[in-house]
Amino acid sequence: MSCLDSVDLQSLIDGTHDAAARAEADRHLRACGECRDALRAFQRVEGFLRRVQAVSPSEDLLNDVVVKAMAGLTAVPREPAAGASLEVAAEVRESGDQWDKTAEAAPRASTRRGWFLVPLSAAAAAVVCVAVFGGAEAGTTREKAVSRPLLDLARTLREIAPDARRPGEASWFLGEIVARRPEWDDGDRLTPAGRSELLRGLRGMWHRADAPDDHVRLLRVAAALDASEFRHRAERLVLDVPEPLLEAAITTLAAFGGDEAAKALVRVSLRRELPTGVLAEALVRTKSRRVARRVWNLLTVDGEELERSYVLMHRVPGRAASRILVGDFLAGSEAPVLRRVIAERTDALAILRSELSRVDLADRVRVLGLLGEAGDRKAVPLLERQLKGVAFDPALKALARVAHAGSSDAMLAVARALGPLEDVGDWPTGARDQAITRVLRGLPESAAPLFLDAYVERPGRVSDRRRYLIAAGIVGGDLVRDRVERALPVAQVRRAALTALGLLGRRGAVASVRRHATSEDRGTRRCALAALARLGGDESARVLTRALRRSADRRTVIAFIRYATDPWVIPVYIDGLRYRDTHDDCLRGLRRLVGGRGPEGGDPDAWKVWFGLEVPPTAGPPVPKRT
Repeated sequence: MSCLDSVDLQSLIDGTHDAAARAEADRHLRACGECRDALRAFQRVEGFLRRVQAVSPSEDLLNDVVVKAMAGLTAVPREPAAGASLEVAAEVRESGDQWDKTAEAAPRASTRRGWFLVPLSAAAAAVVCVAVFGGAEAGTTREKAVSRPLLDLARTLREIAPDARRPGEASWFLGEIVARRPEWDDGDRLTPAGRSELLRGLRGMWHRADAPDDHVRLLRVAAALDASEFRHRAERLVLDVPEPLLEAAITTLAAFGGDEAAKALVRVSLRRELPTGVLAEALVRTKSRRVARRVWNLLTVDGEELERSYVLMHRVPGRAASRILVGDFLAGSEAPVLRRVIAERTDALAILRSELSRVDLADRVRVLGLLGEAGDRKAVPLLERQLKGVAFDPALKALARVAHAGSSDAMLAVARALGPLEDVGDWPTGARDQAITRVLRGLPESAAPLFLDAYVERPGRVSDRRRYLIAAGIVGGDLVRDRVERALPVAQVRRAALTALGLLGRRGAVASVRRHATSEDRGTRRCALAALARLGGDESARVLTRALRRSADRRTVIAFIRYATDPWVIPVYIDGLRYRDTHDDCLRGLRRLVGGRGPEGGDPDAWKVWFGLEVPPTAGPPVPKRT
């Protein structure tokens, strides 16, 4: 078959060929490259024909345009095309209003009429190329010639610097387009019709641009439109672009994003020497998960600062990048940037949790601290188990940080870490319980209802329910007292409830506690006396003084009040001087309260007189004798 003529090509575009003729033409197109190029050129011109407003030209001008357009149909040179475009524009200014809608209303069945419009549309499209790449101002008269969004795209393209790194350039560009064509607005993207029309315009301008900076501009727009069909053009451009525009071309190729853009960058780096830092940052911009190891190798070879390397690696998604960061942390890096980066990556925290059982004690302490800094709620079970081992302090500190971050599971885990509570009268006695108490006191009052709800809603081990009550008393709050007092009738948790009321420090609870100070159960009695010693007040002093009459409770009462420094404890000490087993302890307590002063002996009456609790007989009128 001979090469296709213009009528055959136009019929292929219009779809007017029968099936047999089209099959034969397709076979010829697969074998003939010249006809394929001609068909592509005809299709581009046909696309412009659908968009550009037609103008009724004179016959002389039409013949001149046909000659010029056919001479440079597949690759229009800059100067001839510019001349032809300006000539057409001049004719448009004179007769633009006469042929306003002819091109849209005319049927395409007439091949001859279509061929008169094809070169005209090609020349009109060249007006856009001149406006964009030639630097000419697009005025009002020229807008009549190309009153389509292609001219708006041309104006926007001129504002894009080929070597600039405008943040959020995709959203900025789409915003500029939508501002000019509101009907294309579809939320954060363009409508399919608007996107298709812009892509057709980009294809046409690509073949009419011959400067590398023009190609970079077009590719940046294609990347903003997520047009992957331009990615291979960007790859070829990086190989051939001059050195001043190399970095801009690399960044443009990376802007297409994904694994394919990353592969294209790697292929280019094998064929052309690229700046290491620029290549690493471009690979990061692709947001591909497969570039983590290559980016890290580039950064270490280039000698980048560790802080910048960690920040760049943080921008690489995926578990592979997290493994690299965690590995550097376990290797001994103490950079604050690295700790912050790991704390912000959930997959890195998961890797840290899995490595916790494999590292030695020193690294375990560092890992626990980092999990606490991150407020990792998924690490709460691991941290709770570590409280039972040698890493108690870092595990508790990490749990405290997670709890302060708002994790209810971490708060309950801290409460469950309290020591055995079989006899809580002497609680807290150990260093661990004191450390846990400090953590609980640092929690907000909103944590107290959480512990009380857990006491009611989690019918688990009785020991855990006791711990929840005591934790609620340590945290405190306005509604805690009433809810804890409701637990006093329950024998299993009565001791913990009494201790919680004492830790709460509300003296209004003395009335609820005092009735248990004479209980037959020694453990309950001890907890009640300890709570009264913590609550203090005159009413508590009277109950404790009566408790000194029982020999089994004397030393218990003195042991509970030995740290009290308020005046209410003085009558209890003075009354304890009467008993031989508590005399010395009470005398030391009184001396401590008065700073070593007071009567020389341990006479209770002398101490009462010294404190003014009883007036001596010689100071008043004589007392009459009883008859």
